Amino acid sequence: MAKRDQVLEYLAAADAALARDHLSRPRRNSAFELYRNALVLDPENIHAHNGVSLILRRYIALANAALSQGNVERALSLLARAQGLDANNRAVIQMRQALVQQEQLASNGERPIVVTLDVNQLKNRDPALVQRLRTLALSLADSGERIVIYARTDRESRWLYQQLKQAQPNHHFVVTTGLSSRPRIVRVPVVSES
Repeated sequence: MAKRDQVLEYLAAADAALARDHLSRPRRNSAFELYRNALVLDPENIHAHNGVSLILRRYIALANAALSQGNVERALSLLARAQGLDANNRAVIQMRQALVQQEQLASNGERPIVVTLDVNQLKNRDPALVQRLRTLALSLADSGERIVIYARTDRESRWLYQQLKQAQPNHHFVVTTGLSSRPRIVRVPVVSES
């Protein structure tokens, strides 16, 4: 079999494993292992590099979902898998910091603040929602909290972030995103250093 054909087979199998959320386990037939096999044969393969990036993003999204449900143990487990793939990835590092904060908040008896978003307002880009997001952006700029944006699509998530950024263009929001049928923004309070 030609090297190019073998790479294409690895990529097809990796894409299928990724679609089934077989991210790095079981190892032999995981998306990560299959993308890595493709990269051994073709180190510059963009599809395989993008696939590895998607795996990391999926682990972060799953960890965020677990975190928003208060399941810190599951979030830590998912993050450990992501760190095993790329410990220096910026999103992985930010998620680790968020989990450390979450653990500290839990030990102090505090919980994140959830800002629910009306689906119809979001769908219609309602001016009342835009104003609410601008007010939220001002509050976040003052508090320095990190946020998790949950939206139904990546496009919706980007729109929400853009509204915050337009309201406070000079503020660096620490944001992670996740997909959910229940759009919301989770404010994670800053843990004071003691």
